[in-house]
Amino acid sequence: MLLTTDFIASIHGYNRNGRKVFEIRGYDIAEKAFTGEANVNGFGNLPSGMYYYWIDRNDGTTAESGFFVLNR
Repeated sequence: MLLTTDFIASIHGYNRNGRKVFEIRGYDIAEKAFTGEANVNGFGNLPSGMYYYWIDRNDGTTAESGFFVLNR
């Protein structure tokens, strides 16, 4: 999946238990990109594991979702 900054309003990330661990509003690959750190419900490096994401383009299209594996 190619992320273009023109269409992304927010990205939400959840751990395997469904707890939100990061949220980025106004995604910008240069300054507001996911770095493997939590910024919701705590802070710091996220441990290795599977995470789920939800991307809202805020343009009336269906939100995209999926998963990724974070390896440390």
